[in-house]
Amino acid sequence: MGCISSVEGRYFDNKTGGSITSYSPLKKSDLQAVVSTVFQKVLEPLYGSQRGALDKIFQGQDRKTRVFHYKGNPCGILVYKRDPSDEFAAFGVRESLEIKTLFLIDPAQNGGKGIAGKMLESAESFARRNNIASLHVTVSENKPESLLFFTKKKFVEKANFSDRYIPGVTEKLLAKTLIED
Repeated sequence: MGCISSVEGRYFDNKTGGSITSYSPLKKSDLQAVVSTVFQKVLEPLYGSQRGALDKIFQGQDRKTRVFHYKGNPCGILVYKRDPSDEFAAFGVRESLEIKTLFLIDPAQNGGKGIAGKMLESAESFARRNNIASLHVTVSENKPESLLFFTKKKFVEKANFSDRYIPGVTEKLLAKTLIED
């Protein structure tokens, strides 16, 4: 499948509230399997085949992927574009880093521990280090828990798109300003 250098193992340590970026209990091939499995279980039912996105991740093309761990087990996946875009400038979202995926693996087991917040902080930190003005994400109306998470994290709804990815489903564009003009 090509290079998987863009998938990083990250170990989330709930006791210290931080993450150790240099350690992963999994080999790269295992990380690839985790990402593939989660995309198949979570994203494919919502958006159809994820083969193109997985190819971009595993070939290290335009996105950065992090697999987070809790107590040695994969607990979440974060994928974001490497470079900011003005794709949604018409909606006031400029120089923005796109979050492609932010999912907990087994939310029933991993929810409520602050893991998703740590994943989002990781993307925000990357953006700030690179002087990127904002973050944005599109969230399906069929994922109310995701909409609630992002709005609690100070993301603001900028636009709605009907039928953008799936016929009959509305996607909401949410954005968070990190650097004021």
